[in-house]
Amino acid sequence: MNLDSIFDKLKEMDDEVITKSVSFALVKKSDSDNQQNLFYEYKVEADVQKDLYSLVKNYFNDKRIRNRDKSKYDAVIQRKDYKGFYLVAKSDYNHVKKFVNDLKNSNSIGSSKNVNIEKFIAYIITIEYETDKYIYYIGEISALSSLNKTKFIGNITDDKLKKIKQNNLVGFNEKMAMFIHDEEMLINQISIFEKLCNMHIEFDEQATNLLNTISEYDVITNFEKFDKKVKKDKRFSRRLAKLNEHPERVVAFFENIEGVNEVLNSEEFNEKFKGIVLENGKLVYKEELTQQFISLISDSAYESIVGKQKRLDEMI
Repeated sequence: MNLDSIFDKLKEMDDEVITKSVSFALVKKSDSDNQQNLFYEYKVEADVQKDLYSLVKNYFNDKRIRNRDKSKYDAVIQRKDYKGFYLVAKSDYNHVKKFVNDLKNSNSIGSSKNVNIEKFIAYIITIEYETDKYIYYIGEISALSSLNKTKFIGNITDDKLKKIKQNNLVGFNEKMAMFIHDEEMLINQISIFEKLCNMHIEFDEQATNLLNTISEYDVITNFEKFDKKVKKDKRFSRRLAKLNEHPERVVAFFENIEGVNEVLNSEEFNEKFKGIVLENGKLVYKEELTQQFISLISDSAYESIVGKQKRLDEMI
């Protein structure tokens, strides 16, 4: 995603174009179906359209932001000290594709009357910078709970003091959480991305697909317990979902299962996989070793070509 190019397109927009090209929506989950995103679109006055446009433009005006590192989103590895953006393609995950399609083609709800403002997850600013060319800027929202604790909030205009309804107050975090252009998405806040795109469901589905593949080989004792453990623990379903991005790796492992003893008996690896054995052509392990067992069937043990060093691939 070329943020410099997108920023240049934004700068070319004049006031007349802006007031015809900026729309605003809030998104929440359906009360009846937690998988479904509901989009509430609001009428926006011209001066507010300009403010929304400026919010997006000003964020990307900082060249340091446009030049931030971009790395592929990973279901398992997310560094806390990482200051860049994560990048995901629409085609990478089924539920990312669904979210983007729903966002672009949704039948937006025209009124949020009687909706608890705290139920909304994010706001969405849509800018049509060229004919049928859109960007979607998604940010976090929150009810202004700290203000709501006061007795009342007033707005002074001319010679009048008007009371503002506190239950309608909402705060907008100017920092971008997600940004969508063409078939790509930038992620700045993983928690919002994973919630809106139902990634917990994505991981469960992908993990189930891989478990079905593994079950065909019938080489794990008490496979049913392993299956149940993975589906119950989100850490494990994430790992199997990542493995399912390249299922041929796991297939190759089980098709050559006898070779696992080379790893289990290796001086470099036997402590890491202690408690896992191959008996009569089947893998046996204790339930508390599920994490290590997944590392084993991921075929993460390897020997470097040049240095002949035996290591575990920690990225799997």
